[in-house]
Amino acid sequence: VGAIRAASTLAGSQQTSYPKRKIFACGAGPSADSAWLREQIIEATGKPKPKVVWMGTPSYDGRQGATGFAEAGLVVEWLNVTDTEALPSPEAIKATLRSADIIQVSGGNTLFAVRRWRNLGVDKLLHEAMVRGCVLCGGSAGCICWFDGGHSDSLAPSTVHPDYRRALT
Repeated sequence: VGAIRAASTLAGSQQTSYPKRKIFACGAGPSADSAWLREQIIEATGKPKPKVVWMGTPSYDGRQGATGFAEAGLVVEWLNVTDTEALPSPEAIKATLRSADIIQVSGGNTLFAVRRWRNLGVDKLLHEAMVRGCVLCGGSAGCICWFDGGHSDSLAPSTVHPDYRRALT
């Protein structure tokens, strides 16, 4: 179940229309960070220099993403919500997501990411971002997380980081 539906369900409004919703979803691989797609995402914000927030939660907060946006001269802020010992305060998480024009999510383990976001209330903040017109994007797990469902290998032992197996039970 994607973060958007989770937030809608928690808010009690499953069938609401969101006219400002902007989601760029693609599979994995080079297409997820192509210059053409990046230009479309930037243009969809309506801003010349939008702020990007990179969420690597599905990859257990790998920092390898959003390099294309950084190379394009945009400010990219990494938001780590996986490591409980280095977790930003709820206020800092809220401020980061509320300041974003683009939220890009990594590929990886969709189920881990969505459960982690729900546990922290991040799903509600992502829903809020969608409603205000923030552009949501990502490939693979970073694509699936924006929808009610999708095919995922999130429970395959090879995709679950040993340090976070308990988070999935």
